[in-house]
Amino acid sequence: MVAPLFRVARFYRRFVVQLPKDPEKRKEVTVVARYADEDRSPAIIERRIGKGAVILLTSTADDAWNNWQKIETYPIFMQELVAYLYQPAGAVQNLAVGAKYVKAVDLARYAPVVSVERPRTSGALKRAAEEGPTRTAVVAVKKAETMAAGIYTIKLSARAGGEPLSKTESTEYFAANLDVSRSKLRRPELSSFRSRVEEMGITYATGADDIWKQAPEERINLWHAVLIVLGCCMALESFLGWKFGHHAK
Repeated sequence: MVAPLFRVARFYRRFVVQLPKDPEKRKEVTVVARYADEDRSPAIIERRIGKGAVILLTSTADDAWNNWQKIETYPIFMQELVAYLYQPAGAVQNLAVGAKYVKAVDLARYAPVVSVERPRTSGALKRAAEEGPTRTAVVAVKKAETMAAGIYTIKLSARAGGEPLSKTESTEYFAANLDVSRSKLRRPELSSFRSRVEEMGITYATGADDIWKQAPEERINLWHAVLIVLGCCMALESFLGWKFGHHAK
């Protein structure tokens, strides 16, 4: 595959996949990754169906047709794939700072009060959910309440008389991230960056020669260590020569 995550993996066999020729149907399909063969054959394909998605891997998930399972990127990809495909009903796990968070709560199982813990803020928000005709209610965290970037914790409790909840059932998380499209991100000038880090007492160097020139104290300390090691070796050599030469006589 051409993606950096898969460059060290070796794929020996694959399924041959024909992408739709109809332009309208072709829009529903996205080739996520391709093999590094002459035809750049599709390796991972995504198709959106309604609010969900289907991911097709054109090689096997075990080691029958590839050695990907022996490489550390395999579990990382699978975990990210599960997180990408799984979206709780009515909830988005990642949103921008200042966006509204909405979660559907099954009132047949959960209590109608939900606790929301915000990052760097003491005290939890309490949200009450009204019971609807389908025994499902919606809990919302308002825009003004998600202005802090970080991880928000949603804590649920079991309905009165219901079965106890496990930790995974009683605690959920969502993240509020800064919108990079509205940030003024640009590459800093080298002179400005260098002066800033030097103000913090950090020596800026770009190569071994530069580091060697800018670190005279480290160079002197290194020579001290080398001289000590050489002196010890010479002393050991003299002692061994004296000992074995004395016994030989």
